[in-house]
Amino acid sequence: MTRGYSTAPGLNLWTFLRKPTIEIKNPNRKALALDRYHCFAELTQYETFGEDYCVDMKKGSSGIAVMAPHGGGIEFGTNQMARAIAHPDHTFWTFKGIKKTGNRILHITSTRFDAPDALKIARAAQTVITLHGCRGDRPLVYVGGRHDPLKDRLCRDLLKAGFNARLSKKEGLSGENPLNLCNRCRSGSGVQLEITTALRKRLFTPTKDRSIKENKKEFLRFTNTVRTALTP
Repeated sequence: MTRGYSTAPGLNLWTFLRKPTIEIKNPNRKALALDRYHCFAELTQYETFGEDYCVDMKKGSSGIAVMAPHGGGIEFGTNQMARAIAHPDHTFWTFKGIKKTGNRILHITSTRFDAPDALKIARAAQTVITLHGCRGDRPLVYVGGRHDPLKDRLCRDLLKAGFNARLSKKEGLSGENPLNLCNRCRSGSGVQLEITTALRKRLFTPTKDRSIKENKKEFLRFTNTVRTALTP
């Protein structure tokens, strides 16, 4: 595919192969600058299913979908949390980066995350909650989205359970854009949880094989609190 191309010193061949950024209309310019791929179809042109990424799902009957679009090595711990929160009645879906290294290039920001089966699940659900990882040296949960009553309930219950949670208006973490995956549900109002690195390190422990395992007590306290808040 790359034969016949030559580049000047210091230039990456990717510059010539990818679509120009100016062609993409996206309200979140910062996220666009960070993402290599602008949409799921573009990602699948260059990445291999089962080798670079995979998808995991379980269908539920509650009308609630719990989704982790940046699971695996993209934002560690998010797919495990989503699965635990969804069990046993909610629908679960995740996209996971499974490269040995460099999974960050598989990140597609939530306002442009358009994997067909993810959109199908979101549109079939009455409410969607998405789990994400964000940077942060303090153990925090930023609660965003357009479902104000559920956001308030999640903040209240997480605080009662001993987790520092706050409503987020921060750019990139607010989850209020109607195109955000969490708001693609039937009601048009979902919730996005952005969990800092520091908190995820509390919930998980690295293993010798470079994977992670749950710190059972903290992990269950967090996931049980979120699950209970979804169906008061």
